[in-house]
Amino acid sequence: MRNWFKLDNAATIYPSVISKKAPNVYRLSVTLKDIINIDNLQLALEKALKKFHYFQVFLKKGFFWYYFERTSKVPELEPEFCYPCRDLKIKKNRFLFRIIPYFNRIAIETTHALTDGFGALVFLKAILVEYLNITYGPFNGYEKDIYNFNVENEDEFLDPFKRFKKSTIRKPEKQDKGWKLPFQKTNPFYYYVTQFLLETDQVKKIAKSFKGTINDFLVTNYIYTFYKIYKSLPKKLQKYDKYKIRAVVPVNLRQFYKSDSFKNFAFIVAPFIDPALGDYSFEEIFKKVHHFIRLYANNKDLLPELTRNVNSQYNWVIRLMPIFIKDFVLRIAYSIFAGRPITSSMSNLGNVKIDDRMKKYIKNFDFIPAPPVGVKIGAGVIGFENVLSINIGRVYKEPIFERIFIDNLKKFDLKVKINANYEYSWL
Repeated sequence: MRNWFKLDNAATIYPSVISKKAPNVYRLSVTLKDIINIDNLQLALEKALKKFHYFQVFLKKGFFWYYFERTSKVPELEPEFCYPCRDLKIKKNRFLFRIIPYFNRIAIETTHALTDGFGALVFLKAILVEYLNITYGPFNGYEKDIYNFNVENEDEFLDPFKRFKKSTIRKPEKQDKGWKLPFQKTNPFYYYVTQFLLETDQVKKIAKSFKGTINDFLVTNYIYTFYKIYKSLPKKLQKYDKYKIRAVVPVNLRQFYKSDSFKNFAFIVAPFIDPALGDYSFEEIFKKVHHFIRLYANNKDLLPELTRNVNSQYNWVIRLMPIFIKDFVLRIAYSIFAGRPITSSMSNLGNVKIDDRMKKYIKNFDFIPAPPVGVKIGAGVIGFENVLSINIGRVYKEPIFERIFIDNLKKFDLKVKINANYEYSWL
């Protein structure tokens, strides 16, 4: 087995552009019903790493590209910080993830330089299941709950984008600029996160009344919230003729292309509304979102985007450019173009499956997206049993978006519990 390997196509930009204000670190966590046993968790992490070799690496700097190098070291658990998703400092011979126990919560923070949300969730589940087996077990056959594909071969290290691209495919269409919230970012940097906990059955019932899914309903409410803020602003800030309200919705490509890779293998669909065409109701946006996702979230329509990104790596100018020049160019390009076509993003990891014998020890899962670059706000969604968790993170001070978002939910008589990492008095 090799001691080094390349970053995947989607990950190559991140080592060059990460910074304290743009750490590109997201968080997945699970909250248990009992306080965490630290020693058991450290042992669970060690056992999980013996199966998931992909995560036991350091980032190294070559002359042309960054690459990963294996290490025999095992990371120590880290304490909780005042706000989530801070910089991992991955260029300083440190792991590309951290495990954070806090009372009854286990969190993993990692970056897209290493893996996507699916890969991070599988690894968190591995640690969780090992921990539950050590603490409350033994549970015979528990491994099949997470080790349900072949992690002993090289597939976990392969770049699936390169495997499935087609060199003759047409180029994807260009997108117009996305409208942005006109709020000032905090300085110094602070990441405000608001958690909304809902009952999955209630949300599912409402979504069905619109003849759609939970994801359709949440994305619609997300876009509708931006639209209401947009309509409340002075005309000079609306700019009807220039911008669309567009929300990025990542799609796990593993549902279309068979892959056991832990590298990034997701792409996006981006439903939008164009305020220049007139006023929109919630119902109109729902229909547009519902059909847009089904029209574009398939293996054929995602191929042009997948292929374009891979082909960019084969550009001879980029390939021959030394890494210190790449870093400089990419940082400038990222600061200018990051988030330009979109208004925001909402990532939904779906409903987490776990062994029935272990469910009684778990309260819920959470997903906090990375602090947004260029768009000021983002959302992460994940479910477990009948608990649906929505985390909205922003890098400006006033919770205007969250107030409107929850007001929309309450109009459907949804029961909502709210938590936040800041003091709030707007309920």
